[in-house]
Amino acid sequence: MHVDTATITSRLKTTLMIVTLMLSIMGVVTFSLFIFEESLQTVMFGTWAAQDAKDWQLVLQGHDLNRGINATMKKVNTFFGWIQPLAWLSYRSYGQATDFYLDALQAKIFANNPALFAGRTIDFVFRPRSIVHNDKGSVLVNGKIHVVTSQQALSVQEYTVHGLVSSTDDRSIIVDATSVASY
Repeated sequence: MHVDTATITSRLKTTLMIVTLMLSIMGVVTFSLFIFEESLQTVMFGTWAAQDAKDWQLVLQGHDLNRGINATMKKVNTFFGWIQPLAWLSYRSYGQATDFYLDALQAKIFANNPALFAGRTIDFVFRPRSIVHNDKGSVLVNGKIHVVTSQQALSVQEYTVHGLVSSTDDRSIIVDATSVASY
């Protein structure tokens, strides 16, 4: 039996080139995802300092920045992360965890300065102190926040609210709710 060393060497070189190319592509994708992760963490650390300073406008800027970075990271992971399946799973979970953090941060910002959300549609938990019923629906009231809904026969309990936030000249916050559900 004759062994052709030139053929074996050629096949080995080709195999090594393919493996090297695959590892390089995997590295480009996972390194990019890693940089997204670091960006998210840097902004998150900044929101902690802004919260300590009670600068809710700055916290909201960090929240919004991280929403955008996280959305981009999740797209990159969805379209290219499959190249490295373990990294795909890890960064998918990281994106989900970041969504949770951002939802919690939004709730904290809204609790401390709801006027910052004027013009935005948000979801939040609301505990009215009183309810005013009228022919168009109900107005749920707690301090300066008024949730306006077409729903009738609501009682004083916790609700999840989805609606458009606006502020008025008298410093009250009006939420035009498209959804009010028992919590």
